Amino acid sequence: MLKGLNVNRYYKYHCLNLVVFLVGVWLALSPVVIAESGNNLKSAAKMMGVTLKDRLGVEVRTVTPKETEKYNLDAGQGLTIIWLEPRGTLSEAGFEPGDMILEVNSKPLEGLNGFVELVDALKANAHITLLGLDHRTGQTGYVQVVVR
Repeated sequence: MLKGLNVNRYYKYHCLNLVVFLVGVWLALSPVVIAESGNNLKSAAKMMGVTLKDRLGVEVRTVTPKETEKYNLDAGQGLTIIWLEPRGTLSEAGFEPGDMILEVNSKPLEGLNGFVELVDALKANAHITLLGLDHRTGQTGYVQVVVR
């Protein structure tokens, strides 16, 4: 019986050491994994920006809760323009920083990823219809633009 007790202590000791070792490895690698996923998010965001800049001459962000309330929008609806290429597609169509894009081809925008995927899938010189919101007046209107 004493031998069995020693075996149990032996296994408990080594199991505990294994758990401590695995937790140590996990803690050591966590910052690397988190940093790598952060880099992937940054590079993905950079790629999204490149697509929109190249195709429409625009940078956008999600609509803030304050803007949602001010313009009586649904939560998550639309994107706010934060930068326009001076002679870009949307700039020439009359958009300004602060204006919002609410729909593309009669489909409501619900997030940046969907907008980027939609624009990325369009062929060069495709005509799209955007529902825009003027940030100065709050009025909405449809504008047709050509994707580069």
